[in-house]
Amino acid sequence: MPSEYARGVYAGPGGRSLPEVAAEQLADTGPTVIRYRRYSTLAEGQPRTLDVDKSRTAFGEPLIHTALAHARATVTRSFPTMPAPDRGDRSR
Repeated sequence: MPSEYARGVYAGPGGRSLPEVAAEQLADTGPTVIRYRRYSTLAEGQPRTLDVDKSRTAFGEPLIHTALAHARATVTRSFPTMPAPDRGDRSR
């Protein structure tokens, strides 16, 4: 690939590619994006590695690390919040 083309593609902040930056911004600002993962490879033919894995716990919530989202979901299932039962008027 010509170096002029590569310079234009990798003109994002910190030397990141413009498509990478755009995808991350879209995931962060799109409230219906439930999961965002970014992979990279060091060279052609090499296995890809997972660099970023973020999820939302619900539509409109912020993207957080997927492991944290899973932990929160587990806690919520294990310890559901229920309103305290009404015990009546105890002022008597």
